[in-house]
Amino acid sequence: MAEGLIQQSNEDEKMEDLGDDYFCELLSRSFFQSSSSNKSRFVMHDLINDLANSIAGDTCLHLDDELWNDLQCPISENTRHSSFIRHFCDIFKNFERFHKKERLRTFIALPIDVPTSGLPSFISNKVLEELIPRLGHLRVISLAHYMISEIPDSFGKLKHLRYLNLSYTSIKWLPDSIGNLFYLQTLKLSCCKELIRLPISIGNLINLRHLDVAGAIKLQEMPIQIGKLKDLRILSNFIVDKNNGLTIKELKDMSHLRRELCISKLENVVNIQDARDAALKLKRNLESLIMQWSSELDGSGNERNQMDVLDSLQPCLNLNKLCIQLYGGPKFPRWIGDALFSKMVDLSLIDCRECTSLPCLGQLPSLKQLRIQGMDGVKKVGAEFYGETRVSAESLFPCLHELTIQYCPKLIMKLPTYLPSLTELSVHFCPKLESPLSRLPLLKELYVGECNEAVLSSGNDLTSLTKLTISGISGLIKLHEGFVQFLQGLRVLKVWECEELEYLWEDGFGSENSHSLEIRDCDQLVSLGCNLQSLQIDRCDKLERLPNGWQSLTCLEELTIRNCPKLASFPDVGQLPTTLKSLSISCCENLKSLPEGMMGMCALEYLSIGGCPSLIGLPKGLLPDTLSRLYVWLCPHLTQRYSKEEGDDWPKIAHIPRVQIL
Repeated sequence: MAEGLIQQSNEDEKMEDLGDDYFCELLSRSFFQSSSSNKSRFVMHDLINDLANSIAGDTCLHLDDELWNDLQCPISENTRHSSFIRHFCDIFKNFERFHKKERLRTFIALPIDVPTSGLPSFISNKVLEELIPRLGHLRVISLAHYMISEIPDSFGKLKHLRYLNLSYTSIKWLPDSIGNLFYLQTLKLSCCKELIRLPISIGNLINLRHLDVAGAIKLQEMPIQIGKLKDLRILSNFIVDKNNGLTIKELKDMSHLRRELCISKLENVVNIQDARDAALKLKRNLESLIMQWSSELDGSGNERNQMDVLDSLQPCLNLNKLCIQLYGGPKFPRWIGDALFSKMVDLSLIDCRECTSLPCLGQLPSLKQLRIQGMDGVKKVGAEFYGETRVSAESLFPCLHELTIQYCPKLIMKLPTYLPSLTELSVHFCPKLESPLSRLPLLKELYVGECNEAVLSSGNDLTSLTKLTISGISGLIKLHEGFVQFLQGLRVLKVWECEELEYLWEDGFGSENSHSLEIRDCDQLVSLGCNLQSLQIDRCDKLERLPNGWQSLTCLEELTIRNCPKLASFPDVGQLPTTLKSLSISCCENLKSLPEGMMGMCALEYLSIGGCPSLIGLPKGLLPDTLSRLYVWLCPHLTQRYSKEEGDDWPKIAHIPRVQIL
């Protein structure tokens, strides 16, 4: 778009949509391919990249590390588009080759969206102050992820600039000369965490289509002229202010807004008519809307105002995603949950602490994800949550797949029942909740944390459950028989911070199909009782020795033990299961010995030992011949004894193909 390659044949066509059509056409013809590592990214096949470079010739120049370090590498007078790899410190000398290349149109530091490493990147101020402003035909500049604190006034001379990306930099403000960039279409300032204000002259940018300030956490207000930007398509955040006279009605003429909009500081809306004038109903291209009040509010005296504001901000029926945060009214307006919102798939109600009831949501026909968090005043999930009582239960929440309910300290009555499509449920910090879970026939993943143990007293119709995580359940000594008997399909079980847990379940009631178990901070646990393939024991601070009976774990293939500071030894009798393929032990400061008889572990392929300073040596017997990888770190005694060719006991492990000792 910045290069003028997208041409509209009529005014009704949107450049963004045309660009998307072009991209999809190229994707269908395999010019681009989906990235195997990230579904939201696309790559070029090497052969297509070579072909594109061949056709482009010296019009395009990419300075890889080899060319970047070759200071004698020239830039052709025909070059229009340049890119280079960002480094830790890019000095001015590397950029001298760009001097007098005034026909250059593109100046991009790569990668744009991610840092090159965990280290910050710096660029010489001379590049910003002396070089870039002299490249007067530039249309595209991206300096994302550089540690830039200030942009010089001279950037305002770049009259042809269409695209400016300063995301993830340290700038605090932009110079008012930015208002001279009449043709600017895209200004990206996402995650500029030091940014405190936008230029006052921003209203001059009448061609601006994308203004992204998402993640600019110190930005407290919008410039007063922002209402003049009637051509905006992307406005990530609009901050309502009470000091400079900027009201929410500035959104009125931004009828082309699309994708996601966050409206924050809604407590500053005083005139309800201003909220109506914002005309959210008419913004038909918006897909996602976030409405935020501020956490500093004391909640007194403005409940009625907040109810009226939220009621007046009803969005367009095309909305896919809605999030309401820190709303202080006692109830929600009727439009939330209206069945006419037929495209709504994701709804979050977060920290609405004054609300005493949930809105009617059961008839949203496409709702897939629902998150209810920080609803301090809600005591029950009543009939109003489902909506029309004359409708059969089977037709309510027809598409709901994921439900999260957390930090609802007064919630006493039962959770929603009969959610026929629900596959994931998370219930966290609802300490008064006592009703068991039931009638969730398709539920596959369940998380229950910091709740009453009664929630796990029954599991009627949980036969599809494959993954269960239990965390911080006080008073839980063992899982109830009435719950366990329905877990025959369970594959993964994680138990965290259940300090009174002694048994997982009684003999005869365990899941025969459970393959993976992770135990963390369960100091009283004395019995496992599972047919496992994978076992993790983590942060059990009081565990001094592992119990006997490991021979019963005849399917165990992976064992990980970490952060058990008092663990001193393995069982005296017998050895670990012969089926074990991977054994990892780390951060067990008191561990003095490994199990004897490891030679008999004829399936062991991987052994990792780290952070065990008291461990004096490996077992007296030889390690098994099947072991192909041995990794030892932060174990000083082992490092001294088994270092390659230097340690006295190196010959005992020299047969292992891959050994790494740090």
